[in-house]
Parts: sequence; C-alpha cells; structure tokens
Amino acid sequence: MKSQIVFITLLLGIFVQIGHSQKQKNVKPKKTTSEQVNLTLSQYGQRKNHVLVHYASGGGDYSHAGFGLALGRNILRDLSLGLGIQYLGQNNTFLTKPSRTTFPLSVDLKYHFIRSQSNRYSVLIGMSAGYNFVRQNPYFEPISNVPVSEKNGLYLNPSVGFKWYAYRNLGILFDIGYHYNNSSLRITETNAKISSQEYHNILFKFGILF
Repeated sequence: MKSQIVFITLLLGIFVQIGHSQKQKNVKPKKTTSEQVNLTLSQYGQRKNHVLVHYASGGGDYSHAGFGLALGRNILRDLSLGLGIQYLGQNNTFLTKPSRTTFPLSVDLKYHFIRSQSNRYSVLIGMSAGYNFVRQNPYFEPISNVPVSEKNGLYLNPSVGFKWYAYRNLGILFDIGYHYNNSSLRITETNAKISSQEYHNILFKFGILF
C-alpha cells in the first residue's frame, strides 16, 4: 500500500512539472530593447500633420515685423515638409525708399539633426523658399524722376532653430535665419522694368506648434 502511495505521488509530481513547463512556453516574451526605445520616443510630437503660427521680426536693409502660418507634414522621422504664408511690414533702414508690405508664399523644409530620446526637444535646420508678393506705394525715382514701385520677386529664408514640446502635441519653436528677397523696380505708368532690387536681412521667429 505504501509503495502505491509513493508511486502515485511521484506520478502527480511529474504531471505538475510538465504542466509548469508548458505554461512557461506559452508566456509571451517581453518587448525587446528596440521596442522599448520606440515607446519612449513616441511620447511627444507624434502627429503626422501640424500647424505652426509664428511672429517674425528682424532687420538689415529693411526693418520688418509680421506674422505667419504654416501647414506641415512629417514625411520622415527627422524631416518635415510644408507650405507657409507670411505678412511682413517693412520700413527701409536708410529711409531712401517708402515702406512696403510683402506676402511671402513658400515651401518649408525642416530637418531635426539633434533630438532628445523622448522627442521633447530638438535642434533643427530649415529652408523656406518661394515667391514674394510685394505691395508698395509709388514714389519718384531720383535718377529718372518718374513714379516707380517695386514688384514681386524671390524669397529665401535658411535658418537654425530650437523646438520644445510643453505638452504631448503642443510645442514652441524659436529660430533665427538669413532673409533674402528681391524685386523688380518698375515704372508705375508703363510697368517697364528699370532695375532689380535685392535685400538682405536677419529674421527672428517665435512660434507655437500644434
């Protein structure tokens, strides 16, 4: 009788051991280190599309200030592409020409070359390029002594900036860049071109990203 009890006990022990090993096989493996890193990286700024509203100010050939709106999309993890429009009121620094208003319409490219692990802050370089719509009241050109005004031209704004997310999808962007634009000086009555004008400025931008 005792031998039978011992045999049954050993048999039960074998079945318990087999069941325990089977449960261990069915347990799903933990996430790999790379998967854990990806979860950490997804904490801030993970929307594909975003909106940027900014205030701009600067100086150079023209002192200027204004604001802008840009719609962007993250096409790669560190690269975004968008469209932007700005309003810039400009006063000539040397007071030789009247003030003018410009409306740059641009394609905006941004590349983040330094980024925190959580994506909360990053350092980026940007390039905005497009067409500059110019509005200016006619004035008398001193050499030809005829009323003239400046017309539309090219707009370029390479920059370097810093972005920080205050909340998961609400960020602050600050950048500084070189602002180049040109235009054609034309006679008001005939629209005949007299010369080309080029302007070189420094532009500061402070924006809210969401």
